[in-house]
Amino acid sequence: MAQSIRPSRFVKPSVLKQVDPQLLMQLLEPFSAALAARGVVIERGREPDFAALGRVLMHPDEDTPLDLIEALCLIHAVSDDDSYDRLRSDAQAAGIVVESDLPAPDLALRVYLSDRAIIERMHAERLSTKPRKFESFMTSVEPAPKIGLPADAAVQALQAGLGADFFDNHRGKGVRIFPFRTETGFRMLVRRGSTLKREVTIDADGETRSIVFRPEGYDVVRYNGQTGELSINAPVKRDVRAYCSMIGRHIFNDSLLFDADSPGRKFSLRPIIEKGPDCLQCEDCPGIIAVRLTSVSWEHDDDLDAGETLRSEDVFETLRRSGREIPRYARLAAAVFKITIRVGDGADHEVPLRIRPPNAAYYDREDHPELLEQWMFQQRFARSREEALRGVTARLLAVP
Repeated sequence: MAQSIRPSRFVKPSVLKQVDPQLLMQLLEPFSAALAARGVVIERGREPDFAALGRVLMHPDEDTPLDLIEALCLIHAVSDDDSYDRLRSDAQAAGIVVESDLPAPDLALRVYLSDRAIIERMHAERLSTKPRKFESFMTSVEPAPKIGLPADAAVQALQAGLGADFFDNHRGKGVRIFPFRTETGFRMLVRRGSTLKREVTIDADGETRSIVFRPEGYDVVRYNGQTGELSINAPVKRDVRAYCSMIGRHIFNDSLLFDADSPGRKFSLRPIIEKGPDCLQCEDCPGIIAVRLTSVSWEHDDDLDAGETLRSEDVFETLRRSGREIPRYARLAAAVFKITIRVGDGADHEVPLRIRPPNAAYYDREDHPELLEQWMFQQRFARSREEALRGVTARLLAVP
C-alpha cells in the first residue's frame, strides 16, 4: 500500500533516530544483506549509520528492498496522535503486550513487528475514507436490506469474483478487500491492479531502458441500509457495473439488486432555478455558517449541443448585476458550492461541494460529510430513496 502515502519524512536520518533503536534493528535485520550491498551495515547491538540508511531509503534503486520501504510507509501512515488509542486497543485485542507509555512511532513499529495485518487494516480504513466522488445506486426492494459487516465467506466470494473480472479485463491478479462496519451498514476498500504502464528509466550505468509495471489502485464502496443506497468510488464505468452486480450477488444474494444503468435520480439541481438564492439557506443546519454558489453549468432544452457554464465568487450576485437569469427550462448539468463550516475548535473553514445529477456528488469525506448531506436533503438537492426511484419504477411498470 506504499503508493498511497508519502514516505519521505519517515526515512530521513533525523526521524529514524527518533525511533527506538532495538525496534528499528528488528525491522532492518531481515534486509541486512540487501542493505550491506548498498553500504549500510546492520549488526545487532550496534546503531546503523543513519545518514547512509536515509540516503538508501530516500533514493531507492532496483536493488533496494521494496518490502522494507513499504513497511516504513505503513508504519509512518499510522504514527500519529489520531491513531495512538486505536493502535493500543487493537494491540490489546490481539494479545500484543506493549509498554504503558510509548511514542507513537515506537508503538506503530512494535505492533507492525508483532502483527503486520493490524497496521495494514488501519491504513486501509484511512484510505477508504479519502475518496471525494461517489456515484449512488438505489435498490427498489422494500424494505431496503439491512446488513452490518458482511460475513467472511461472502467477502471471500466477492474478492474471488472481482479478481476474476479484473483479470479478464487486463488488470492482473491480487484483488484484496478490506471490509469495515459503519453506523448504517458497511464500507469496503478494494485494492486492485490497474492496466500496465511503461516508463523509461536510467540504470546504474547511465543507460536508458524501459520497464513495464502494473500500478496499484484502490476503489471504495459503501452501503447504507437505512436508505438502500450503494455508493461507489471507481474510475471506470465497467468496474462500477461489476461492483453493482457482484456486491448484489455475493453480499445480498441478488445480482439485480443494484442497477448500474438505472441508478435512480438521487441528486437534483432544480432548487437553483425554483428557489433562487433561497436555495443557499443554511440556518437549519447547525455547524454550517454560509453557502455560496460558485459555478453552474446548464444545457438548453431545445439544443443539447449548446450549453453554458457560469463561474463566479457568487453566481446569484453576478446574475443579478448583469440582469440575467438561468433559463427556467434549462437542464442543469453540474454545480459547485462553497460551504463554510465551523469546526469544534471554533475556527471556520470553507469546503467545496460539487453535484452532478443524477447520482454523483464530490466532497471531501474528512470535511464533515454528515453536515453536507443534511444540507443537501434540507434544500432538496438530494432526494429520498422513494423520490429517487420514482422515475425508474415508472419505467419498469411500463415494460410490457
